[in-house]
Parts: sequence; C-alpha cells; structure tokens
Amino acid sequence: MKHTKREWMPLYSFLDRKRVTDHLADMAARGWMLDRLGTWSWHYRRTEPKQLRFAVTFFAGAGRFSPAPAAGLDTFQDYCAQAGWHRAASSDQVQVFYSEDPAAVPIDTDPVAELENIRRSIGKPMIRNYLALLLLCLLEVAFQCYQIWTDPVDTLASPTALLAATAYLPLLVLTLASLLLYHRWQRR
Repeated sequence: MKHTKREWMPLYSFLDRKRVTDHLADMAARGWMLDRLGTWSWHYRRTEPKQLRFAVTFFAGAGRFSPAPAAGLDTFQDYCAQAGWHRAASSDQVQVFYSEDPAAVPIDTDPVAELENIRRSIGKPMIRNYLALLLLCLLEVAFQCYQIWTDPVDTLASPTALLAATAYLPLLVLTLASLLLYHRWQRR
C-alpha cells in the first residue's frame, strides 16, 4: 500500500478557500493528510482517517525568494497552535492549517482585515507579475504580426517564428483570464 499520494495540478485556486478546505477535509476523512504544497502538485501522506477542519490563510512577506524567513511568521504559527490550529503545509504566502477541534476559533475573524491581508499577500504581487507578463505577450504578438506583415513568406516558413506566434497567444489568454478572475473574486 502506498503511503504517499500526489495530486497533479489541483484545479483549486487558493482564493477559493471554501473549496480548498472542503477538499482537504474530504481527503483527511479518506486517510490522506496534506504534507506539502508544490508548485504543480499537492503531496499527501497516509494517516488514520479523521474528521478535520482546515483553514487557508495568507502571510505577507513569506516566500521562497525572501532572503530570510518572514518576520513574525513563527509568532503567527505559535498563536495558531495555541488556538488549536496546526500547520499542515505552506507555500510562499499560503499557509494551510488543520484542527481536530470542530469548535476551534477561526484563524481569520475580521473580514475587512482578512481581505486586506489577501490583497497585500497575493493580490499586489500577482497583479504586478501578470501585468508584466501581459506586456511581454502583447509586445511579442505585435512583433510577430509586424513580421508577418513585412515578410510573410520567411516568417511563415520559419518554425521558430510560428512557435513564437502560437505560444504567446494562449499565454496572453491565460494571463488575461487570471487577471479577470482575480478582479471578479475581489468584487465578490
């Protein structure tokens, strides 16, 4: 029997915390405890099936590119542990906790502060990165259109040019979709 399991490319956004926590509670009830959050997958380890509550929260400043551990992260995790929440896994700003106590006080209790924390932790960095990627995609698509306009035969005969023209369009669409989904989530 396997003692580890991996879910490739989970189709949950961490902004949809209700679906993520429900999924993790379902996995724990089936005997799979979240162990690690990877870039492209979630890793689980086999445990005794339990009814657990999960919470997804964000901590600004935590991240793999930070030169040092985020100031206050240890204190935050200690407060969570004192309230009955134990860290299951984390990835950059995303912190996933679980509790065996169904009556444990929620980690985030003030909706206004919670929304501001999400904006500061994920929203601003994500928007900056996606806008830079969007600009890059637009410049590349414009350059490819210019190439086709000025020299259509050589451009369409070049596999490299065709690959660049076809690769940046889906990336452009995905980037726009991600920005629109974040905007829609924020309005709700």
